[in-house]
Amino acid sequence: MRASQETLDLIRGYYGMLDDGTLAGCERYFAPDATMQIAHFPKLEGWPMIERVMSAGLANEKVKRLTHEVRNAWDEDDCSIIEVHAHYEMTDGREIVVPGVVIAEIANGRFTSQRIAADLSPTFS
Repeated sequence: MRASQETLDLIRGYYGMLDDGTLAGCERYFAPDATMQIAHFPKLEGWPMIERVMSAGLANEKVKRLTHEVRNAWDEDDCSIIEVHAHYEMTDGREIVVPGVVIAEIANGRFTSQRIAADLSPTFS
């Protein structure tokens, strides 16, 4: 991984919180006016909207557990590129691994934007 220690600490803290299945306290990882674009879905603007959509994703009744494996991370100029494999343990016993890439802008230790390229559709079937 070629990302700075500061970036790695931010990424690990953020995904660790998601892996615990909660968004409580997750707001501290985002600037108040942060944006998030997940694949082809509409852009989310501001923490309240990001939280609402992420909460809905975590509430997917077909998903028993979600964990993230950060495979690589790079800092390039004013953005970070993060290769992540999301491991979904489904209630029917299947494990679905969704590889993805996050392009993140970070300022003052917080995400100001995330662009997420991943196909989440298998987790809804």
